[in-house]
Amino acid sequence: MQKTKIINYLEKYFNSKISLINIDTLSESFFNSTFKLNTNRGSFFIKYNSKPKTDFFKKEFDGLKKIEASNTFLVPKIICFTDNFIIMDFVNRSIAKKKHWEKLGANLAKLHYNSNDYFGLEYDNYIGDLNQSNTKCLSWSEFFINERLIPQIKKNDFSKNDFKMFDKLFYVVEKNFPKENPSLLHGDLWHGNFMFSKDDCFVIDPAIYYGFREVDIAMSKLFGGFDQVFYDAYIYSFPLENDWKDRIDLCNLYPLLVHLNIFGNSYYNSIISIIKRYI
Repeated sequence: MQKTKIINYLEKYFNSKISLINIDTLSESFFNSTFKLNTNRGSFFIKYNSKPKTDFFKKEFDGLKKIEASNTFLVPKIICFTDNFIIMDFVNRSIAKKKHWEKLGANLAKLHYNSNDYFGLEYDNYIGDLNQSNTKCLSWSEFFINERLIPQIKKNDFSKNDFKMFDKLFYVVEKNFPKENPSLLHGDLWHGNFMFSKDDCFVIDPAIYYGFREVDIAMSKLFGGFDQVFYDAYIYSFPLENDWKDRIDLCNLYPLLVHLNIFGNSYYNSIISIIKRYI
């Protein structure tokens, strides 16, 4: 980690001398490492990547600022970003209580009320460390097939039989999604990308775009699900179609394909099993 450079950026931001007390390693992944930087001016969260895509942290910054501008979720205060790291205020986490899950569900509903006249975004961004294409489309099925599924399918060595099943699935996609207006999505809503402070909830690491809102709900179910209070609060604020649960696995094909392409073939059987179930 570029400690001297990070301290220099903090000193420039605060226009004063910054004394480093210590650094705590929070996590290390395939592409990012995160740290808590303790200084005489408080604690800061650092996400660092030694070999990032040139605009990786710029796109993260843009996503966080767009969510912040929606006046729904809080995001940590961003100090600065470079090609290699982003610095934010450190949020002290609290144990999740009912009020937190209620606010998370209600705020997600408020985020989803932010709409647009197309599916997609003005620019491409990232999901994990993979490029996420956001070319604008007028229908969700067109966007989901051409901008979500196909780019990920092309990154992997699927068999001819697999491709035939995907072709059948595309027909199912066109028939199974109800018509709804595009919603501003977090885009990567799992347990690691939100946190609770004493009285509020924050989101981080978005992969934003205007999409079908059940995608965020489905993603929340992918690794065990959130507290039921979250779903009750969301549905109270923004009711879902009665059959929304029937589309959870269909929506989650995208993050599963992403995981397949980042982490390897352990996700392959789950993907094929879902496809067979829908076709």
